[in-house]
Amino acid sequence: MRKRFPAMPGCAECSWMLRQQCRGILLFGAVFLALAACTPQPQPVVVVSAPQYVGPLSYQPSLDVKSPGTAPALQRPGTGADFASHVQARVLFPYDSAALDDAAIATLDRQADWLRAFPEYRVLVEGHADERGDAQYNLSLGLARAEAARNRLVASGVEAVRIVTMSYGATRPVIMGNDESAWAQNRRAVTVLLN
Repeated sequence: MRKRFPAMPGCAECSWMLRQQCRGILLFGAVFLALAACTPQPQPVVVVSAPQYVGPLSYQPSLDVKSPGTAPALQRPGTGADFASHVQARVLFPYDSAALDDAAIATLDRQADWLRAFPEYRVLVEGHADERGDAQYNLSLGLARAEAARNRLVASGVEAVRIVTMSYGATRPVIMGNDESAWAQNRRAVTVLLN
């Protein structure tokens, strides 16, 4: 009686299995290419014009839609995108100081206008410092800057219970560098919407 050995490469059984595997790979590739060819529809482009201020401290958002016939759904007044585009979230401070200059006061007044217009938002005011000084000093200076910004917002009519402050000291620089141009950008308070 003759022994049967397993099929050797090149035999009929192996070539049939190879053809089946190739068919499966080709079918998978065709499905993948068909799905990859699908592209999403382009979204309408919304251009936000500069905020219109009526009176000394009132907020009036404005929208302009580039695509005719489409609704401005991407950026509505009272959203985080609206805050980011109409109100600068960052104020800068002089070296070793938590004093607000005229530009910082104007920015915080715009923030207060927006926050009074949309009372459902709470905010976190982050205080930051540049890398000069030790860690403990930079944390306390960052907190003093956050508190200065908070106090201006409260003085401008925002309820104190809606504002939380926190200091990061020098741990989160916005620009890396060891010169005055980098340090000036890192001495800041940033207002962040929480909800």
